[in-house]
Amino acid sequence: MGYRSVRPDVLAYMAKHAGKPVTLDEIRKATSHTVKQIQPVMRDMVKNGEPVTVLHQGRVWKYEAVPEPEAEQPDICGNLYEAIGRSSTGAMIVRDNEGLLYVLKPIKVG
Repeated sequence: MGYRSVRPDVLAYMAKHAGKPVTLDEIRKATSHTVKQIQPVMRDMVKNGEPVTVLHQGRVWKYEAVPEPEAEQPDICGNLYEAIGRSSTGAMIVRDNEGLLYVLKPIKVG
């Protein structure tokens, strides 16, 4: 098996165990790749700045998962709103000072 087919397997195993120390033997058993196939992949991941911490050179690593960026939410608190009308369901439609439209629905309390 070539380098390209080993790396995805190793990365998938590391991501599955993100934040935990992972040994070379654990990766070997889980992926069925050899030590000589796994070590260069791990070395390249560290060298390329991927979120891998070496805990014991060539033997134990820890992969820190990179959190996905959160979707940017519009800042609706600092805007002024203009009533546009009502939808077919009766919900109020408003436009903010940037031209974005919003559907307002009443909240039933109690």
